[in-house]
Amino acid sequence: ALDAALDGDNIPPAVYDNVVDTINKNIKPLHNYISIRRDMLNIDRVRPWDITVPLVGDVDFNIPYDNAAAILQEAFQPQGEEYVATVAAAFKEGSVDVFENRGKRSGAYSWSTYGVHPYILMNYNSTLNNLFTLAHEFGHAMHSWYTHRSQPNHYSHYTIFVAEVASTLNDAVLMDYLFKR
Repeated sequence: ALDAALDGDNIPPAVYDNVVDTINKNIKPLHNYISIRRDMLNIDRVRPWDITVPLVGDVDFNIPYDNAAAILQEAFQPQGEEYVATVAAAFKEGSVDVFENRGKRSGAYSWSTYGVHPYILMNYNSTLNNLFTLAHEFGHAMHSWYTHRSQPNHYSHYTIFVAEVASTLNDAVLMDYLFKR
């Protein structure tokens, strides 16, 4: 059954097994976090709906879009000069549809067409959450950009199994950058 489930995405069972093993070997921090959350919320058991309950009051981080662009370019430095230059060009060339307007969908996503720089669509509202959303969507955009540069069109599509890798990496890189500052 596992082989059949993974076959459509061409994922070897060994890769799946490695993911599960890695999660199991590193689950203690998640258990610690759940214990802290349980204690802070003063509840006996953390249920799925308890995961999104805020533990502290709102903090107002007003991060204008231009500041977000600068923060991300600095935060992405560990990914190399080419990566940062490509992100900078995307900001400069208008590859991010930033602000809300009539008829624009809500949410955030990256869209790409082979041979064209990917576009990010979102309704940026100067919050820390939107800074992370922008970093996340840049992960998708850069994944597509690099894929399109190195693969012919018929090999340039990737599965959902790998689609979140680059975006989650960007989340982690931004988090590391912010923790250090």
